[in-house]
Amino acid sequence: MLPPITVPPAVERQLLNLSSDAIIVCAFDDNRIEFWSDGAEAMYGYSAEEALGHTTFELIRTEFPTSPAEIKAELRAQHVWAGELVHRTKDGCEVRVASRWYWHDGGSKQFFFEINRDVSARRRTEVALDQCNRDVGQMLRTRERFIAAISHELRTPLNAILGFSDLLLENGQGEWSEKQHRFVEHIHSGGRHILTLVDEMLDLARIDAGKLTPRPMRLQLAAAVQTTVYDMELPAQQKQIALTQQVAPELWVRADAARLRQILGNLLSNAVKFTPAQGQVWIDASPKDGSIELVVGDTGIGIEAGEQENAFQEFWRSNQAGPQSGAGLGLAITRRLVEAHGGSIRLESEAGHGSRFFVMFPAA
Repeated sequence: MLPPITVPPAVERQLLNLSSDAIIVCAFDDNRIEFWSDGAEAMYGYSAEEALGHTTFELIRTEFPTSPAEIKAELRAQHVWAGELVHRTKDGCEVRVASRWYWHDGGSKQFFFEINRDVSARRRTEVALDQCNRDVGQMLRTRERFIAAISHELRTPLNAILGFSDLLLENGQGEWSEKQHRFVEHIHSGGRHILTLVDEMLDLARIDAGKLTPRPMRLQLAAAVQTTVYDMELPAQQKQIALTQQVAPELWVRADAARLRQILGNLLSNAVKFTPAQGQVWIDASPKDGSIELVVGDTGIGIEAGEQENAFQEFWRSNQAGPQSGAGLGLAITRRLVEAHGGSIRLESEAGHGSRFFVMFPAA
């Protein structure tokens, strides 16, 4: 245990003046200032000669969070009080301070030490951030309402277009020329593309607004992969792409069934879309570090190294994409959905030599 150290009063004052905080000593009974540090002079603009003998509350016009009597009662009982106060400088500027008061019994006279640190800049930053968060929240809500309204307005005519084009394609067999049949197929394909884009934009808005929350359950990964592969068999066959999967039946993940299928669908459809005819697309999975790593690979056009950091951004499209359709939302949605499951996704790719997406899911 260190022995007590006696400091001469002059040295004590010098030590107090070294602090950039405002240090004030007041008589407990009448609040009159008996010491005013250099830090207090710098903060409030009053010299020690101007401040000594005045009551601190009146000199710097203190705004209290509660009554001064209550604060002093707590100070006497606890010997310490801490809180945030608002003061005024000599030229009338507002200063917000983090204040700590310490009670001291001087025998015949009681004092309290007041140590004030200027937090005005921090407080302004907090207020600005709070306002920014409110603005962003309002913007997200407005965007969600707008997209929901547009979605509603577009779905009715789109469903009519898709429904009638389906009927035309079914009932027009043998009656349409090849050119007319191709025109109707273009109408149907365009309608499906717009409907997919509307759904993707609505999903993105819901995710950003925190309203699309996965409901994880124990799922067999192989079954989910097989369903998605089955959905992609026709577009793969049309391009003579070899679509294979190797996922062991004993691999189970914790995921939302619908969102897992959406993740797999986005990755596989991208792989098929951007792989030239007679290429290869594959999907496999294995345990890794207590999780399940899913890999979707292809022999497609790949992504240049300088573009890969943008691959998961909204509305991004690779320079190699060419005329391929898509709004650039699929990978952005995929990443958000994977992260919402507590997983991660990364990309390895080389332009002209295909891509591999590695997705980590919590094991079940």
